[in-house]
Amino acid sequence: MPEINITSIRTSSNGVWQGDNPLDHAFPLLIVQTTLILAVSRFLAFLLKPLRQPKVIAEIAGGILLGPSAIGRNKEYLNWVFPKWSTPILESVASVGLLFLSFPGVALSITAFPVLSRILAELKLLTTQVGETAMAAAAFNDVTAWILLALAVALAGNGAGGEHKSPLISIWVLISGGAFVAIMLTAIRSAMKWVSRRFSSRNNMAGEAYICFTLAGVLVSGFITDLIGIHSIFGAFVFGLTIPKGGVFAEKLIDRIEDFVSGLLLPLYFASSGLKTDVATIHNGKSWGLLALVIATACGGKIIGTFVVATMFMIPARESLTLGLLMNTKGLVELIVLDIGKEKRVSSLTNFHFPVVVSVQVFSSSHSALCSHYILC
Repeated sequence: MPEINITSIRTSSNGVWQGDNPLDHAFPLLIVQTTLILAVSRFLAFLLKPLRQPKVIAEIAGGILLGPSAIGRNKEYLNWVFPKWSTPILESVASVGLLFLSFPGVALSITAFPVLSRILAELKLLTTQVGETAMAAAAFNDVTAWILLALAVALAGNGAGGEHKSPLISIWVLISGGAFVAIMLTAIRSAMKWVSRRFSSRNNMAGEAYICFTLAGVLVSGFITDLIGIHSIFGAFVFGLTIPKGGVFAEKLIDRIEDFVSGLLLPLYFASSGLKTDVATIHNGKSWGLLALVIATACGGKIIGTFVVATMFMIPARESLTLGLLMNTKGLVELIVLDIGKEKRVSSLTNFHFPVVVSVQVFSSSHSALCSHYILC
């Protein structure tokens, strides 16, 4: 397929009867990509359901299957269905899902996005001591990951290979980011508490206005942090911290957008991680040995570290091991952070390293979910 000048791409086609190929136009191609990703990921989720695997594993695996690791080895298919010029469009739509996941998630006590909360719900552990401990540890871990990403992006400037910039720019980014967080957690949090109180006492029309105001707040917060020089996801995440936990407003907000975000947009994001993964780069014994070493180190570090700390706090060995396995399912937030770091040229991930990271996450999440079920049965 010949190279296409992205500036010549139109949104919609004139139809096949006028000689247009819909796959050469942005919106029809996006529809085809979305439909294909959802169909494959849902089918894999159905196949993996007896193994108690969370849907996100199927979504990443679906991306790997559709990408250059499997079906995408057919270059003609890859150039027609997932051409390079369409990648920014697909990832932009998928990133909207991440923006809106960052406050319902916080309102429900931020977890490792869908994975840990789904596993705890399936194992009926969400309200137990083990479940609450795992959720609290996950929340702290996620907050730390986002803060470290913000610091890394601020300190890196243009990143590797970029034009050298004055250290003062990084300082200004840090100061601006700190001021943004301070304003959000004081003035905006107070405003959101007022919105939450007023919501339950208003009619439906006024209630709709408050929800629209909140959704707009997510987008504006994302734009401000992007303007500062930190990824827009961080802005949405901080805005999520300002929304009061529980109550009618939070429940209504989640009901309005949860299915659309988690059912349609998030699969696109995790599938896009799989689409960028080419396991063919792991092609020799040394590469597979490195992959095994990374998996063993990553899983062992999380499981053993959590087990040791839990036993130090007098938690029974069986529950400590369960906590270790549950925390080993963590890592999707970190996968997002690494993806953003690669985009911002903060991370030095190469075309070889990224499939290793994705493989480790899929392996650790899927096996830990299964082991947690059998330990507690």
